[in-house]
Amino acid sequence: MLYILLLILLLAILLFFTPLYIKRFLCSYKSIKTVILKTPSMLISIAIAAYSFYKLHNIYTTNILIALIICIIADVVIFFNFIGGTIIFALGHIFYIYLLFKLNVSIKLFFLFFLLFTFVIFIIVYRNKKALIKLLKTNNIILALPFILYSLMLITLLSFSYSVAFVNTSVENVLLCLGINFFVISDITLVFNIIYPTNKTKERISLSFYYVGQFLIANAALFSYIFSNTK
Repeated sequence: MLYILLLILLLAILLFFTPLYIKRFLCSYKSIKTVILKTPSMLISIAIAAYSFYKLHNIYTTNILIALIICIIADVVIFFNFIGGTIIFALGHIFYIYLLFKLNVSIKLFFLFFLLFTFVIFIIVYRNKKALIKLLKTNNIILALPFILYSLMLITLLSFSYSVAFVNTSVENVLLCLGINFFVISDITLVFNIIYPTNKTKERISLSFYYVGQFLIANAALFSYIFSNTK
């Protein structure tokens, strides 16, 4: 009952901020179609995760529901305060990392993927180093530390997801891994949006990957409940 009340409270907060949120969103993207699709896509993912949690309380449904709620709050906050929204996103990612850590993870595979994805991120940073240095000088060089820490968190999240999916290729694990991949791609394109703000196509790509990722992760919780009834 407490979780239902908290969910109702969250929906009330989202509805309260929707007018300001849409106004800010319209100023940034000027696309009424995207705005119309944005709020329902958020609520659909939350509804799927909440239903899964209501039907089955396990580590999958609990952590996914909490993480999705935190990320949706961050999604609202980030339009008003970028740093604050990013910090809240990081908190949501911690719940995903905790979930993956508690599953059947292979430490050897984790470190293998961690090194691989670290190398990939290094290449991306190196190829765009001039734009990144210019951005940090223009804004604040102190932002480099949060950027590095957040990048390490994403690499950790991605590495855990692949190591779990390789060890146990269940439907929920694969959906979770795919959803996290979409999250990371969204974050990478978001960085490119900031570095190269004139390219509006990347903004739409970032949003698309983000909400598809949310939907996939929510369905991971749903399939965790569905397959628990067949065991």
